[in-house]
Amino acid sequence: MLDDLLMKVAVIGAAGKMGSGISLLLLKEMTRLAQERSGDYRLYLIDTNQSALIGLKDYLHGQITKYAERMHAAAKSFIAKAMEIIKIESTIESAKNVHLIFEAIIEDVEIKSKVLKQIGNKEAYYFSNTSSIPIYVLNEKAQLNHRLIGCHFYNPPAIQRLVEIIPEAEGDFQLTDLTFELAHRMNKIVVESRDVAGFIGNGHFVREILYATEKTHELSQEIPLINAIQAVNQITQEFLIRPMGIFQLLDYVGIDVAKKILLIMRTYLEEKSFEDDLIGKMNQQGVFGGQHSDGSQKNGFFEYEKGRIKGIYSLETKQYVDLPKNGILGKLPEGHHSWKELAKDPDKNAKLENYFKHLFEMKTFGGGLAQAFLMESQDIARKLVEDEVAHDVGDVDKVLEYGFFHLYGPGSKVLINGL
Repeated sequence: MLDDLLMKVAVIGAAGKMGSGISLLLLKEMTRLAQERSGDYRLYLIDTNQSALIGLKDYLHGQITKYAERMHAAAKSFIAKAMEIIKIESTIESAKNVHLIFEAIIEDVEIKSKVLKQIGNKEAYYFSNTSSIPIYVLNEKAQLNHRLIGCHFYNPPAIQRLVEIIPEAEGDFQLTDLTFELAHRMNKIVVESRDVAGFIGNGHFVREILYATEKTHELSQEIPLINAIQAVNQITQEFLIRPMGIFQLLDYVGIDVAKKILLIMRTYLEEKSFEDDLIGKMNQQGVFGGQHSDGSQKNGFFEYEKGRIKGIYSLETKQYVDLPKNGILGKLPEGHHSWKELAKDPDKNAKLENYFKHLFEMKTFGGGLAQAFLMESQDIARKLVEDEVAHDVGDVDKVLEYGFFHLYGPGSKVLINGL
């Protein structure tokens, strides 16, 4: 059944960073099917940004060429078929007669539901790339008759292995099965989340952000705010051995995006604590983070130069200043290795377990703060399981390890054995 449905597919918001990656994944699978089964396969790439659509076609051609030359003996034939399948469109009219519709537009309830409703295709299955909006809300507002499922690809979709699948409670079971099958064909690691605002990924990430900003506020009573931000970022990157500190990760996601996610979770969850003054002030001063069109990092909490942190934003002076030198954290625990060193180390688990044993023996300020962060992460994971958002802590581990590139999750043996 999936093979037939993949003959006519549309991506709404195709020229954006998420949409372009989803388009590439679909194009690979549709081209494979078109060569095996023949037939008139069409992938409608829809976006209102005309110049971005031109760039999208160039991007897809380049990526498909690299893929075909690496994976297919008849590379030229594969590339030609792929480019034949692509149909560039600037209006949603072409989505009215397709079988599958993927939505990857702005994380806004009203905009998403309005666009989905305007399509007017009652027979298609719909897939939303939302990272936080409940699927039942979009289904109701767009009047999709339970033909919608959450299919949250992680950024960038063509590289990230993880996909969160969020079936609506009253959704079509056949749609859920199709989504799992398609994700597996795309070579993705799949985690299913209950249809609750934030799902598993943002369910953990947002709560950890709020914990980090709470600790930052506490520290700022004793030291300048920029020192507090730098200290918490250093703890979460260096002491916890992560690819980015929490505030650098906020810059990557987008401080404005984080504010929208907080609002969504505050709206649709019984917990009303999803609000933060620090994120609010950064947005008020027009400091948003995110990425440029070429994928490079925009300035946010930190100032970046060639991908490296150069300075830090001062809310008081409204400009970037040199990074402060923090002496309050103390030395790193014995056995410490950077994330980059351990990421490809075949002996990383043994080294991590040894490291955490030393970390939890530390009595320094930095050691205590790192211990508290790890225990908070475990509490958040347990709460997600208790609330039946995640099936078990192992699913939370998968999301953090494959979606956020952590080397371990809150339920990992290397962490638990080190406690």
